[in-house]
Amino acid sequence: MVIPMPSHVVHRVVGERICSFSSEEIDRLVDEETRADVARELYRRYWIQPTSTHDLGRVSCSTLLADAENIVARFGEKGLCYYILHHYLDKFEHILSGQLLNRYGLRVSAEDIPGAVKHLKELIAEGYEFEISSINALILIFEKGIKTGQSLLDYEHSTIYRVYRSKETRRKKARRLEELWQECIFAIRPSNEQLARSIAKIAIDLRNRISENAEWILCTIYRYEGTFPQLEKQLSKEIINALKQSLKCDQQI
Repeated sequence: MVIPMPSHVVHRVVGERICSFSSEEIDRLVDEETRADVARELYRRYWIQPTSTHDLGRVSCSTLLADAENIVARFGEKGLCYYILHHYLDKFEHILSGQLLNRYGLRVSAEDIPGAVKHLKELIAEGYEFEISSINALILIFEKGIKTGQSLLDYEHSTIYRVYRSKETRRKKARRLEELWQECIFAIRPSNEQLARSIAKIAIDLRNRISENAEWILCTIYRYEGTFPQLEKQLSKEIINALKQSLKCDQQI
């Protein structure tokens, strides 16, 4: 199933609020589907074979660091903020639906939504904290000090194995996190370590700002898309209608 991403209009509007910056060039870079040379290099060096090069920096630390170096040289830290935000915003609705299903189970219903909206900030914050990505792998390394295999296993048991109900989900997330963490450890060099630290620091701040603005972001998606493109692929019409009613978007825009 192809999951639609937010339009570049949504990215720009949210970027101006969250990062005080937006760039169509950065949007195109993140959404580029034909970075075959990068995909081949990932497979050659790390045996990672992405199904798509869209959002490649989110699943490849070497690509993340290379992109970040070019973006900082051209646009400064605001550009790096916007680049990371693009990756995070692409996953925003997916994270929300995952949190609803994880918290309420497969029987999540329209009746659950008003309560979920009241705790939307916490749901989104937790979802981003446990998102499996190269960006979050850098956060683990530099902000949480997880630099050994044993400390990573300890982290998995205190977070992934505690938060997720499904054993299969736990196993898949733990395995993918280990792959990304290891690739980041190999990709960090003295020449790019400060940049990697900056990515982690900016990403932590972004996660806080996204969760603080979660209702506004959802309403912005609805305003410009006329719907919730990702949520509609994953949740029932009744749940979507309950979400629209609970958000009160006319007060958010």
